[in-house]
Amino acid sequence: MFSKETHITRSQTERTNWIDSMKGIGILLVMAAHIELPYLIDKPWIFAGYIAMFFVVSGFTLPANEGITKGLTKKWKRLLIPYIVYGTIGILETCFAHGTGGTWKEMTGLAYSRYCIYPVDMSGNTKLLGINSPMWFLTAMFTAFMLTYIYNDISRKTGRIIYVTILAMAATGLYWSPVLLPWSLDTAPLFSILIISGRHLKNWWDANKETISQRNIVVGMLAIAALYLTLVYINGPINLSVRIYGDYNIGSMALTYIIGITYTILLGAISIGIDKTILGTAAAWIGKMSLRLMCIHMIVFDALHSLGIGGAYIYIPTAIGINWIIGKTATKLKLRWI
Repeated sequence: MFSKETHITRSQTERTNWIDSMKGIGILLVMAAHIELPYLIDKPWIFAGYIAMFFVVSGFTLPANEGITKGLTKKWKRLLIPYIVYGTIGILETCFAHGTGGTWKEMTGLAYSRYCIYPVDMSGNTKLLGINSPMWFLTAMFTAFMLTYIYNDISRKTGRIIYVTILAMAATGLYWSPVLLPWSLDTAPLFSILIISGRHLKNWWDANKETISQRNIVVGMLAIAALYLTLVYINGPINLSVRIYGDYNIGSMALTYIIGITYTILLGAISIGIDKTILGTAAAWIGKMSLRLMCIHMIVFDALHSLGIGGAYIYIPTAIGINWIIGKTATKLKLRWI
């Protein structure tokens, strides 16, 4: 797992439909959770691993030779430029829809990039992000990738093992931080481990998928599904944006990791199963614009609500439609990172 890979190049950089399908299904679930879509929101097994899955999947296409020097520039363009642009749009929408009373708090929240200052169940907490609350994900991903690029720059297996151990120790220690740290510095070590695990999981699949029998795949998926459902039942609710790993406090961190990995494997199996079908094609199409949807969907939802246009089943298609228009416009104007 920790050895230096040099054989992964093309498969890590080309788009793969089933990976895009996973992102598409994931962002649909994010939007469903944020509008509390009936018949889904009360089913924790649907949502328990969906945020961790994004980090694992991001490791699927991470080149093994991409270090922090190249990665910093790449992720600045990919993650932080949209963060600034759409975060500013969110603040402006809040001003138009709700007045300027909360503008300073939204601006502070955008800089700090956390939903609140203290653990979410603490009395007297200070809420920061409102309309831009999903945007924590972009800075968390950026911070996690910087930690992962350091891993990439380490050539020796022993050094990598030590580094991952340090990440795990940091995630454990930072759990006790009395505040939620800016840019998810307290949870980024765990997210980095998820990204690293994702890359090695994809490498293993590419190396072994032709030799695994259909029977063994089915048996394996059933076992993984049973493990996932059991852990979700045992662990309780997870909310990675505010450092909630489950009912067992620090003990739930390992369970959250396993839930994220097993959720990713199961969703990957589903996405491979529907690949090249209408459902798979639609999910992949949405997945290709999942990052922008993460940025804008709450802005669209709030704007529609302010205009008196209601209904959970209107919000999501409208957000997807507006997202598509923005994408087409950005392409024509050659605004690649918007």
